[in-house]
Amino acid sequence: MQKFSGIFLFSFLTTQIFFGKDYKIKSYYNSVYGEYTLYDYNAQVFPSFPDGVKPIYHIFIGRHGSRYIENTGAYTHIAKIFAEAESEKILTHKGKKFWKWYKTVYPEWAGHEQELTGIGRRQLAKHAENIYNWLPQLFDGPTKARVSTSPTLRVIQSEEAFVERMKQLDHDFSCTKDTVKALQSKPYAPVLNKFQNIYLTQRSKKIDTQAFAMTFFTDSTYIKRACKSEYSFAMWMRNIFSSIYGLDTKVPPGYKGIMSKKWHRRMLEAINLGTYLGLGRCPQINAYGVDAYKEALNYIFATAKKDLADRNDIKLNLNFTHDIVILNFLARLRAGTFGAVIHNLDNISDQWNCSYMPMSCNLQFCVCERQNDHVLLAYPLYNGLPISLPLKEVLSGAYLWEDIVNLL
Repeated sequence: MQKFSGIFLFSFLTTQIFFGKDYKIKSYYNSVYGEYTLYDYNAQVFPSFPDGVKPIYHIFIGRHGSRYIENTGAYTHIAKIFAEAESEKILTHKGKKFWKWYKTVYPEWAGHEQELTGIGRRQLAKHAENIYNWLPQLFDGPTKARVSTSPTLRVIQSEEAFVERMKQLDHDFSCTKDTVKALQSKPYAPVLNKFQNIYLTQRSKKIDTQAFAMTFFTDSTYIKRACKSEYSFAMWMRNIFSSIYGLDTKVPPGYKGIMSKKWHRRMLEAINLGTYLGLGRCPQINAYGVDAYKEALNYIFATAKKDLADRNDIKLNLNFTHDIVILNFLARLRAGTFGAVIHNLDNISDQWNCSYMPMSCNLQFCVCERQNDHVLLAYPLYNGLPISLPLKEVLSGAYLWEDIVNLL
C-alpha cells in the first residue's frame, strides 16, 4: 500500500503530472537551472510494502553530486574575454557590472572545473541514509553490495561518499568495486552534427546568442573573435550562474539581475532540445538516440539478474554515473513521458524536460519477493518517487520484475 507524507501530498497536489500519473515536482519543473538544480529531498516519498511482500534486492543508479562547471578552463576563459573587452573599451553597462562582480569570485573557482563540491559529497551521503532507513530488511545481518562507477573523478568521489556513509551506518556492510567505462558519459554531439540543420534551426528559435553577447559588448564581432562561438560564450555564462548555488563558497552579492530567469529558461530550452535529439526517440532525425547507453543499462540489469538467479548474498547493486546516462535510461525504459516520440519540437518540455536531472538525481528499482508464490516484483522510483512504466501494475507502483527486464 502506497504511503504519502504530508510534504509529498502538498507538492503532488500543487503540480501537474509529468511521469505518466506519477509526478511533476514544482521545485524541478519551475527550475531554470536544469542539470545544476540541487536535489530536493523534501519531495521524496518511498513506498511501504504490503504484507507478504519482502524487499530482497535493490538497484540504485545515481548521478554524481553537485560539482563546479564542467567545461575545462571556462572560468578562466570568461575572465580573459572580459579583461580584453575592458582594455578595448567595448563593455556595455551590464558588461562592466558583470566584470566587476566576476573579478571577485573567479579566482576561487578557476581550476576547479568538474570537481565535486562538499555539497555534492553530502548529497550522496544522504542517499545512502535514505536507502538504509527505507529498507532495513536488506541490512539485517551482513550486507554485501556490488558497486560500479564511471571512471570520471567526480563520479568516483560521489561513490566514495555514498559508501563511506553506508559503512558508518552499517558496520558489517561490505562491497566489491568495479570501474565500468559504459557508465561514463560520452558526447551526443555526433548526432547533433549529423543533423545540424534541424538542430541549429530549432535552437535558433529558442535563443539568440548574438543578442545575448551584445548585452555585454558594444562590438558585434568581438565574441566570435574571442572564442569562435557565440553559443559557447552563452553556455559558459549560463553554466557559471546555474552552478552558483551548488558551490561551497559564499557567493558575493551583485550577481542578481545580470542574467534574467527568462534568459536561463531560454538557454535551458536549447539544452533540452539537444538532449532530446541526441538521447531520445526523435522521429525528425530517423536515428533514435535510445541506444546511446544500451550497453550500460544492459550491464546493470545483467548483474542484477545474475545476483537474483544465483540467490547469492549480494543485496545492493549500486551504480554511479552521469545525468545524460540516466536520462537515456528513462527514454529507453519509456519511463513516464521520456519515451515519447515528439513531432512538434517547438515546445517539447511538457514531455521531455531535463530540469528533472538535478545534481545527484537517481533511478532505483526495489526488487521484492511475494511470499505466497515467490514471484519477484519491482518498485521503480525516480528521484525518490514512483514512476510509470509501460507495463501492467501488479500492485500499486509495482511491476513484475520479469516484465521490467523484458523492456530492454
